[in-house]
Amino acid sequence: MFPNMNWFSSFEKLDSSFAIMGDDHSCKVEGIGTVRIKLFDGMVRELKEVRYVPRVKMTLISVSTLKVLGHGVSGSMWC
Repeated sequence: MFPNMNWFSSFEKLDSSFAIMGDDHSCKVEGIGTVRIKLFDGMVRELKEVRYVPRVKMTLISVSTLKVLGHGVSGSMWC
């Protein structure tokens, strides 16, 4: 989920789609599209079927979805 419309290189508006957040409230998904992100090593990746949710406070990327799509994922997590 991305909250910034300017990041989308392609976009399709959605009318009646919602995402359920971790605290069980729903946020309207206003569209779906493709986002290009530049990684720390300078490589640019294209993420498809990204949801545009303007009410989320930050970008949310699912590591498990990236793995299913065949993208290598490495790094550490903090709690």
